[in-house]
Amino acid sequence: MKLIFYILLFNVSLCYAQEDFINSHNDIYIKEGLIYKIKDDKLFTGTISFIKKNGTILSKEIFKNGYKLNEYEYYNKSASGKVFKEIVYYKEKIHLQDAKFKIHKIILHHSNGQIYSVKHYDLDGDNILVEKFKDNTLTYSCEFKNGKKNGKEFCVTNDSDDKIILYSNGKKIN
Repeated sequence: MKLIFYILLFNVSLCYAQEDFINSHNDIYIKEGLIYKIKDDKLFTGTISFIKKNGTILSKEIFKNGYKLNEYEYYNKSASGKVFKEIVYYKEKIHLQDAKFKIHKIILHHSNGQIYSVKHYDLDGDNILVEKFKDNTLTYSCEFKNGKKNGKEFCVTNDSDDKIILYSNGKKIN
């Protein structure tokens, strides 16, 4: 009797511990702005990966409770699985009827894995901050509002000096 109990417990834990892995958008659908599985009409939590026949991963999308959380594009020169671009989405949507998920930031990586640049976006999709890095050190940063420089622009000069310029509505103020 104990053996049957442990077998059932093991099978139940496997069912609940695994997230779904899907290899195609054909297995999901969008309803009221959320992602559902076709097979059981439940909100999708899991991963969609696109992999070449030789095993090289091209891209991957991660979902939780119907929301897209992350999207990754990979360098495709080898099967190393190094991320080229990472897109982070806002965890929730303001309007569920929106067909697209809102991008929070886009992170670009060098082939060695270090971050090259990060672009931050507000809920309206406007770019609000751009950051660039070299050897994991911030070398450039600029704030934006309505598509124009607005706030601090920071950069490291060729002489390794920090330089800050202030902008208001696209115009330099100092």
